Amino acid sequence: ALISSVQFPAHDVAESGSNVQEGAQSILFFRVIVVTETRRHVSLRTNQIRLFHRDELPGRLHLVTWQSQVLRIYRSLSDGDRSTVQAVFEIPSHPILSGTFAVDSVRNRFFAITAKPSDEPDPSPTLVVANLQDHASHSLLALGGIGRSFYNTSFWNLQACEADGNLLVTTVNASGFAIATLDAISGHVIASHALAFPVRQAVSAVDSQRCLYWFIDASSNTIKSYDWARGTFSGGIELCAIAQSACTTGQPVILHLAFDSNRRQLHIVAGPWQSGDDSSLLTLVAFDPYGSAPVAKVALSAVKSPGSGFVSYAFDFARSLLFVSTATDSETHIDARMITYDMRSNFSSFTVLSHVGRVVGLAVNADSTPVVQTLSPALLQPGLQSHMDARVTITGLNFALTGHLVAKLDGMPCTTVRLSASRLYCTVPPTIDVNAGHVFSVSVDIGGLTSREVGQAGQFQFDAWKTASPASFFTLMPGAIITVSGSGFFEPFTRYRCAFGAPEFHVLSGPPIMSSHSSLEFNVPVWHYSTKSDMELSLLHASSDVGANTILDRAVHHDSILPLRVNLSEMFGHYAPAGALSDGSSEALRILGLGFDPDGYQCMFSSDDPAQHFVRVLASVRSNHEIICTIPKWPYSHGVTRLYLRKKGLPVQYFIQGMPMPSESANFTFKHHWISAQPLSGLITGDTQITIVGYGFDANEAYQCRLTGLGPPYLSADLPTQQRVGGAPGHLKCKTTATTGTAVGLHARVSLLDGSGLPVPLQGISPVFEFQPQWLSISVSVGAAAGGTLVTVRGAGLSNETNFRCMFSDSSLHATADAIFLNSSNIMCISPTWPGPATQAILSIVMTTLSGSPMAEFKLGGTNLPAVFPFEMTQEIVGISPNEVFAHLTTVFRVSGTGFDPTSTSYEC
Repeated sequence: ALISSVQFPAHDVAESGSNVQEGAQSILFFRVIVVTETRRHVSLRTNQIRLFHRDELPGRLHLVTWQSQVLRIYRSLSDGDRSTVQAVFEIPSHPILSGTFAVDSVRNRFFAITAKPSDEPDPSPTLVVANLQDHASHSLLALGGIGRSFYNTSFWNLQACEADGNLLVTTVNASGFAIATLDAISGHVIASHALAFPVRQAVSAVDSQRCLYWFIDASSNTIKSYDWARGTFSGGIELCAIAQSACTTGQPVILHLAFDSNRRQLHIVAGPWQSGDDSSLLTLVAFDPYGSAPVAKVALSAVKSPGSGFVSYAFDFARSLLFVSTATDSETHIDARMITYDMRSNFSSFTVLSHVGRVVGLAVNADSTPVVQTLSPALLQPGLQSHMDARVTITGLNFALTGHLVAKLDGMPCTTVRLSASRLYCTVPPTIDVNAGHVFSVSVDIGGLTSREVGQAGQFQFDAWKTASPASFFTLMPGAIITVSGSGFFEPFTRYRCAFGAPEFHVLSGPPIMSSHSSLEFNVPVWHYSTKSDMELSLLHASSDVGANTILDRAVHHDSILPLRVNLSEMFGHYAPAGALSDGSSEALRILGLGFDPDGYQCMFSSDDPAQHFVRVLASVRSNHEIICTIPKWPYSHGVTRLYLRKKGLPVQYFIQGMPMPSESANFTFKHHWISAQPLSGLITGDTQITIVGYGFDANEAYQCRLTGLGPPYLSADLPTQQRVGGAPGHLKCKTTATTGTAVGLHARVSLLDGSGLPVPLQGISPVFEFQPQWLSISVSVGAAAGGTLVTVRGAGLSNETNFRCMFSDSSLHATADAIFLNSSNIMCISPTWPGPATQAILSIVMTTLSGSPMAEFKLGGTNLPAVFPFEMTQEIVGISPNEVFAHLTTVFRVSGTGFDPTSTSYEC
């Protein structure tokens, strides 16, 4: 009873513990499970052996040219260089009619119909028959001599049926369209049928093994078929329903038809295409004409429309190639070219063929010798063979549906049933050697054509495995040891491999690390794909030593009704970075591992202190090997935390140097740092509180603020923090003293030290704190407006690095005088001449750098004292003129002085 048959796609694998690169082995995964009574027989992909690569199949491209009244046939000398051609046949001829050439690959014959000579009294077309094996052999048959019905007839399409060797041609004359079957030897008409519809010229195809002919009904835009043997018509397949892109403005443009007998597919080369339009692309459509179901439709992105001129097409289905030739006449030369399009890779190559003349046709003379490609199963069990009912399926090419066919195993004929042109099966002959380990060959014979005999194609099995231990495995870790027990294991044991398979992926172990005839021990391989539970364990064997390109071509029989299923575990190891700032501004966390599924992961950061709990973030899976997590803001104190990678609430195992860690977690450090300090200025007398803001602060840690002078000798003062608050963000507070400014200077850089005296990182530019001088009093507060009063200003934190000036001002006037630095507590200045009336002015101090640029605003007194000192400008009489007068006279005299108010009228002498 066939329980299941599953075709798996090809995947790249690499062996664990070897230097084989990933992708070095390409395995076609094909598995069939058959249960007979209580025994379970498993074939794992490689019980279907590929015996030949399809590029080794024979076949030859032929080019048909006509120039200067000479018909020539060229053939390519090398498939690797299709530009190398050689003329193998030439005769004087009239032009070849479009679409009227064909090849019989079974008989190696070429056929073409030439145009009617207009200068002869009895004009008639000619059928050219050339032997492609003996190129000197050809014949010319005058089709007009076979009956009056062919006079004035145009021949449109010609096809050869390889089953009976006859030809089929569509014609058109005054009576309309017709289909005729011709004898390829004499050119006589065997049968003909009138058609009630027009036929598309130069577009037809034939299933040469069934003698079924396809052509296009131009009136209804459908593909119709004609059965050679029965003389009946059928079909009516809508072209637009098959290849929508082949229809332009409601009309299909079909350029070529061809039939692949081995795959039972009809191929259409279609537009849209307009003459002279080189920008349009061709479209290739393949479909099953017997079921009318599209198989594939692909735009030939590498092949543009060939444009105008002579255009021919030919398929080499054995190699999946499409050839397109063009020939355009100009006034000076013939431009002949050929495009070779690989239907497997969608790649095209371009070849210039102008030296061969005008190419009017292409044809592929495929070798019809049968080709054996695969055998399934390749491993037979002696127990089944004893019932004389063991059968093998052989696939290949050219298993023609006509002619006697027989398959041979070890050279002995077997009862053969042909399933299709590419598939047959045969019953194993009872006389074949069924001893365990015996290797037998395979060949196929059809009508005298015999395929190559393939040695070591099949084998009788004698080793089997039963169990694997430890049976308690729930999850297999890379590097763990699994032991496979059975019987009949044979040397060299290094050809055995353990396979862990899921429907979409599988991975192989390395060779056994311990081996015997009944036991094989393997290291569990690294799992490169998504983690899958419930995977099936298989044992494989190679017929040769395992290398980079070795195919493990045999699945060792599993002597059990039920498969053995195991789980492979995901894991993570390397990660970067190993630490980050606590504010969440760092780059993302990159975690590397194996077996990651597409989603469902979280990164969890947890402190060893339960009171601080944890922070979780969603993870993004980039591949089976890589996960990205955003590093979160850490709202607790700095330190080493535990990094967990969790999937659906469960931790993923953490590995270091191939060893699993019991804690299932890695170390991740969140670092404290600060971002700002405020204020950045204060009185030199101290008592200024500085607040530092940052992240990850530990409230129990003894931080210190450090102020370091900007100039020599670069002295520092450390201020203990008086208030500490952790969190995100947190803050620290420290206060200056009366001696801080005098110790470090007026300008000091701010830094932060942790409890160990080490600098705490700063995110940004290091700030500078400025100590401001303090003014206390002045020696006098009254002076003459004429100036000259000596004023001493007392303060604190004064420096000879600064220029001082005394500025006297009222609401509208001011006067300044340079000050003299006496010491850090005193400066002295002489009051200047006041430029206006005596008044109650104010005195302020202006400080500048030695270069003269303003350095700071003045500060007077303590925090509660006024910002200026009051200074009274007094009036003063300095002279009277004249200073003596006659008593009996009234005399005007002048009183001179300073500080007089010119607007006042209240002065009296």
